[in-house]
Amino acid sequence: MRRDLFVPLLLPLAIVMEDSPAHALEFRVCVKPPDVPPGLTQWAYEQGSATVWTTRSRVEFARKVEGRATYIFDPHAPPESVRMTIASQQEQQ
Repeated sequence: MRRDLFVPLLLPLAIVMEDSPAHALEFRVCVKPPDVPPGLTQWAYEQGSATVWTTRSRVEFARKVEGRATYIFDPHAPPESVRMTIASQQEQQ
């Protein structure tokens, strides 16, 4: 009975999320830049610079990155993921 009520509520949400504009590229990396405060696990680089941007608010973060590449700290990511972080920093400088 509850499932019958739950599915109609989820369907519109799924449609809206699928039609949303650009989705950011997410890279899981095994290191965090020193600029990322303890306890935070996602960051992006300010457009045109190597400045790290992050926030504790997931909503504000999603709004701010607007489809740009984001990095997520994942201790289980392969060691090669370090290259993605370094390459991104060099591109921004």
